[in-house]
Amino acid sequence: MLIDSNIIIIASKLTNIGVLNYLKKREKALCASIVSKIEVLGYHQLKQVEKEFLNNFFNAIPILQLDAVVAEKAIELRQRKPLSLADSILAATALVNNLPLFTDNIKDYAGIKGLKLISVDDALSSS
Repeated sequence: MLIDSNIIIIASKLTNIGVLNYLKKREKALCASIVSKIEVLGYHQLKQVEKEFLNNFFNAIPILQLDAVVAEKAIELRQRKPLSLADSILAATALVNNLPLFTDNIKDYAGIKGLKLISVDDALSSS
């Protein structure tokens, strides 16, 4: 399961126990995009406890790199639908690697053919 940056941010706050438990139960299946790592760790106002959590988090899971196949898919997605650069890369990464995307921004990815989305509500209701 590919985790969107917004889910990683929610988890780093350590306040949403439901999301934390959902991730913990699935930790062997989790991965993140290098784009999420850049987005999340690059935030200039991270608190120390958040930095520690995030560094541990990213060190514990596979980080999927941006390659030519993902880049081409992201280009294709952006040509079809208005997406931010980061969202297009995350969606492309999920599609190319045949992974569901766990996100709190379902509407941003709506209508992308073949992309399986897991919302926070879905995750919490299945926990």
